[in-house]
Formats: sequence, structure tokens, C-alpha cells
Amino acid sequence: MLGVGSWFGCFGLHGVLFSTLLVVELQESALRVGAAQSAILVPAVALMLLGGTVADRTDRRSLLVRLHIAASVLATLLGAALLAGWLSYPLLLAYAIGMGVLQAFVNPTRDALLSEVAGPDLAKPVAQMTLTQWSSQATGALTASAARWLSAGPFFFLQAAVLAAGAISYQGMTRPAAPPRPSRPPGQLTDGLREVLRTPELLATWILVCGVGVLFIGPFMVVFPLMVRDVYLRGAAEIAFVSAAFPIGTISGSLVVMRRGGLTDLMTGQRRALCAAALTLIATSLDLPFWGVLVGVYLWGLCGSVFMIAGRTLFQLRASAANRGRVLATYTMGLMGAAGLLGAPLSAVLASEFGPQGALVALGSTMLVLVGAVTRYSRTQS
Repeated sequence: MLGVGSWFGCFGLHGVLFSTLLVVELQESALRVGAAQSAILVPAVALMLLGGTVADRTDRRSLLVRLHIAASVLATLLGAALLAGWLSYPLLLAYAIGMGVLQAFVNPTRDALLSEVAGPDLAKPVAQMTLTQWSSQATGALTASAARWLSAGPFFFLQAAVLAAGAISYQGMTRPAAPPRPSRPPGQLTDGLREVLRTPELLATWILVCGVGVLFIGPFMVVFPLMVRDVYLRGAAEIAFVSAAFPIGTISGSLVVMRRGGLTDLMTGQRRALCAAALTLIATSLDLPFWGVLVGVYLWGLCGSVFMIAGRTLFQLRASAANRGRVLATYTMGLMGAAGLLGAPLSAVLASEFGPQGALVALGSTMLVLVGAVTRYSRTQS
């Protein structure tokens, strides 16, 4: 949990600082903001299956130590560049691509490690990890709100220190048992994807996960910062508040799920959560006062927690032991890859053509259609 918290705490810092540098400091257009936000997500498509394969065939604890150290070095270099006055769009693109490459290996390795240390009952540990993830992300986002008084450079040094602390936490944990040997020879990068495609429950969930990447992560990373700047005429602090409202909602939802002892019907829970989230996203476009947007994003996160816990639990339970890292990599590849290749660019185009509020209506409405289609598919498979 300390390792998870360190990574996502830094992700919360990154989300606010990176958006602020693009939207407020560089005053970039919607299309260039979308391209920059895609840069941290696109490597998920190119490298996530490789990351899952590496996670299945190596000591996951040691790999996470090395990845955290590499991310810490990268954050340190960006902080130094900002203090030297070298802020530029290409610099931010290079940093985003580097972090995206590391994330392609961190996510499947961390998720696969959970099943080794959590025991047979995965529902509660998955909820606990989700709670830790979003608590840390909210803390990071709120911490970054102080960027309105200080320059962004020192916060990247803080990010580097937290990532290094995560490396220390993984180094100190008891070494788990070695992962089981795969039934196929090494090099089968697509084993996890094949397993997802031939398992109806996993396939239906994966389609929804890809939909979340395209229709939800895009607006979170692109549309909301633009809406804060262009509709509400606010700056770094308000971007931080919006960035924190979603994880705070997710924390609340995770606590409710944990108190209830988990979710009984994982597929139904996912579909209902996404419908409620889509309606909430549409509601935030209705010329609300800024506090109303914060409430809407909070409720959006509340719904998101149910979807994430249900989806992660289902993937953990249905994945075979030999391919667990690759199956979980497929989940993350669908989420982040879809967001990078389609979500952020689509959100940028919609925001540019119809404004941030029009983009939210279009994206939320499309999610309702997607959930209906997946529900019909699930019925034909049952």
C-alpha cells in the first residue's frame, strides 16, 4: 500500500502540475493540450503487453524498485529544467513520454504483485488498493494547488522524493513466492489478450474499460482544465480542486464498498455505475456555479469507484495464474491506451469545436449508448 500510495500520490501531483504548465503557463490550445496529455498514455498501447510479460517472468518486487528509481530521476531532471527556466512544449512532451514508458511496466507489475500478497479473498484487498490509490492521488492534487504561490519546479523534486520512498517500501517488503511458470514458452506477449477475448465476462468488462478510457479519462485530463480556464476563468488552484474532487469521490465510494463487504454482481455493478457516471458528467455541463462542478466531479468519482473495484476484482479472479500479469496488462492497456490514442485527442477536438461543456454532453451520451450495447452483448452470451 505504501508503494501504491507513492506512485499515485505523484500521479496526483503530475495531473495538476502538468495541466497547469500547459493550460496556464504556456496557454496552449485545446488540440495541443490533448496531444501532450496523450503522450503519457500512448506508450501504454505500445509497451503494456511487454510490461505484463516482464511482470510474469521476473521478480516483481525488485522490478518495481528499479522503476520507481527511474521515475524519481526523471522527475528530478524536469524540476531542474524548470528552475533553470527551460519550460517549453517539447520538454513537457519528452517528460510525458518517459513517464508513460515507465507506467507501462509499473501498472501490470504492481497489479500482479497484489494477488501474490493479498491471499485468496481479493475483493477487500482490491477495494483497499483502490482506496489507497485515490486517497494518495487526492493528496497529491491538493498539494499541487500551492503552485499558485510557488513555481512548479520544487514540486517535481517533491515528486521525486515520494517516488524514491516508494522504492524503499518495495525494497523492504518480504519477497513473495516466485510466480508460476507459464504453460507456453517465453515470448507470448499476446497470451493475456487472447485470454480476455475468449472469456465473455472479461471481454465485456474490457470493452467498458476501453470506453472509460475514451469517454471519461479524456475529459478528466483535457476538458476539465480547459473548462476551468475558459468557462470559469480560473487558474492552478481551481484545476487542483477539480483534480482532487474525483479521487475524493472515489475514496468515498471505496469506503462504502468495503463496509458492504464487496460487490456481489460485478457486471451489473459496472454497468449501473457507468450509467450514473455518464448522467453526472452531462449534468456538469449545465452552467453550474463552480462549486456545483466540484460536486458533480465528486459524484462522478463516487460512481467510478464502483466500476474500478468491480472491474479489477473480476480481472483478478478470472485471470489464470500463468498469465495474470499479461491479463492485467490488457486491462490497463485498454484503459490508458484508449485514453491516449482516442480519449485525449477526441476530447480536444470536441472541446475545440463545441466548447468544453458541449464536449461533456457528447462524451456522456456516448457512454450511455456503449453501456446499452454491452448489456445486450452480455445477455446474448449468458
